[in-house]
Amino acid sequence: MPPSPARKLSLRAWLFVGFAGLSTLPLLALSIGLAELNWRGRAEVARARLVGDAQAVVLAVDTDLDHLQKSLRSLAAALEQAEQADPATVNRLLARYHSHYPDFLTMLVADREGRISGSDPERGADGAPMVGRSIADREYYRRPMATGETFVSDVFQGRGFGSDLIIALSVPWPSAGGEVAGIVQGSLDLTRYGSILEPHVGPHGTEVFILDRTGRVVAARSGTPVKSMDLLVGNWSPTSPGEVVVRSFGGEDYLVASSRVEVSGWSVLARRPMALVARERRLSYRLAAGAIVLALVLASVVAWAASERAARPLLASERRYRDLVEQSFGLVCTHDLDGTILSVNPEGARAFGLPPEAVVGRNLGDIVHPETRAALADYLHRIREGGSAEGLMRVVTATGEERILMYRNRLVESEGLPPHVIGSAIDVTDRRRREERLADLALRDPLTGVANRALFQDRLHQALERARRYGHRVALVYLDLDNLKQINDRRGHTAGDAVLRQVAGRLEAQVRRVDTVARLGGDEFVVVLPEVGRQENAQQLTQAIRGIFEAPFEVEGSPLRATGSLGLALFPDDAENAETLLAAADERMYAAKRRSGGRWRLRAG
Repeated sequence: MPPSPARKLSLRAWLFVGFAGLSTLPLLALSIGLAELNWRGRAEVARARLVGDAQAVVLAVDTDLDHLQKSLRSLAAALEQAEQADPATVNRLLARYHSHYPDFLTMLVADREGRISGSDPERGADGAPMVGRSIADREYYRRPMATGETFVSDVFQGRGFGSDLIIALSVPWPSAGGEVAGIVQGSLDLTRYGSILEPHVGPHGTEVFILDRTGRVVAARSGTPVKSMDLLVGNWSPTSPGEVVVRSFGGEDYLVASSRVEVSGWSVLARRPMALVARERRLSYRLAAGAIVLALVLASVVAWAASERAARPLLASERRYRDLVEQSFGLVCTHDLDGTILSVNPEGARAFGLPPEAVVGRNLGDIVHPETRAALADYLHRIREGGSAEGLMRVVTATGEERILMYRNRLVESEGLPPHVIGSAIDVTDRRRREERLADLALRDPLTGVANRALFQDRLHQALERARRYGHRVALVYLDLDNLKQINDRRGHTAGDAVLRQVAGRLEAQVRRVDTVARLGGDEFVVVLPEVGRQENAQQLTQAIRGIFEAPFEVEGSPLRATGSLGLALFPDDAENAETLLAAADERMYAAKRRSGGRWRLRAG
């Protein structure tokens, strides 16, 4: 018997429901899976971005603070070598160093009682002189004086000079006897660190802060609400490197990653609101629901659309990260555990003087300086065993130029990918050369530019060692200006300083390149003449030195006569070591002052 119309309708309804279910359930599972894949990909990208932001800012701040502290230590070394520590000399050194490091708002030197003995600028924000003021109650004075170590202060209220909130960097200043003579301090405007944050902060609600040891905000990216900054104070503790956790600030949950600035003890905090993360997850599932509805109309179109939308955020994230790496101001590259370069950003390729495609596939051993290739194996060993490495690397560009890179690299072991190393570096060649020039200043007389007592003693000992080894003679000429006091009394110390500088210039022009001209202090100069051969050669060189007083000196447009007394001593004829050689030349110089014409005593004027 044929089925009734009602039964046919019921059967068709059940078939429709069955076929609809069979066609929809796989699409439903596929849509939910794509939505979850989309969410997990976005979440992983967000977590990696938080960690990368924190570590990138730490590298920039660590490098900056370390560079500034080295400049203060170099200034302290120059003060230790200075002949005099009067305010004029101290201010001259401060002005010279401040011109090399204009990032400091102020630079000052304080003695062991906490009184300021020199500063640049020389007057405070109130217009009164800085010299004589006391900073004995300041932590940036007490801490380095007590510990003998460098110190980075917490944030405090400044005293004008263009900034309200500042930090202080202080290093102890040793005296010639090895005791702590005081501190050298530089004040730094905190607004500079707001600009450091900008390149490391992306869209979609990411916030990055730099905090001092007390939890107070040192800097935040532009546009961060003050309310958000206030919530950070005393309400968090740093996470482990590379760790992302959920923390509560002011009743709101955040994804948080942090890293520590080693030089100062500060921390960098990167966070993203969980409410924003939740909205992104709801958006993912709404996309899945839309895909299910569209699947009922056209399953193939829905599947294509769902896969397209699932892949789009991942591709966009990858594109943003590629842009971030390629636009970075530093070198960013990856390499395998054997040192073969896998990828490099354009800035890194420019550092090697090659296009990116010519760098990829090369080994680090082909790029590093030949003298440091032995250290490459040690670097790769530290990466494999410890998971990270940092330091300096000397490389040679395609044009043969030697550059110095400061790097910080770490091992990455991602699921499904072979282990590889991601590295970031900055070119510090110019900074290292500038530091070497400043170190040379510490061995030069600040008034005349010739060698000071420390460099003179080192050159004299070297000359004597070579003379003992090869049987040479070394001549030492001791020169003293006869009438510098009269010049200072009649024409002023400015005129006397001008004469001293001209005497130093004439001496250097008269001697050989192997000779050393030094100022021992006041109006006393010495000249080390290595490898002079016979005694007659020494006399000829001394006569040439004596001739620097024949022409008058030009001071403020008018000629000025000056005379000098010279004493000559020879090694090994007159002395067996540096001390007795200097004493013999000194004695003959004073004999020349009393009378002229002695064989080893010469008098000019």
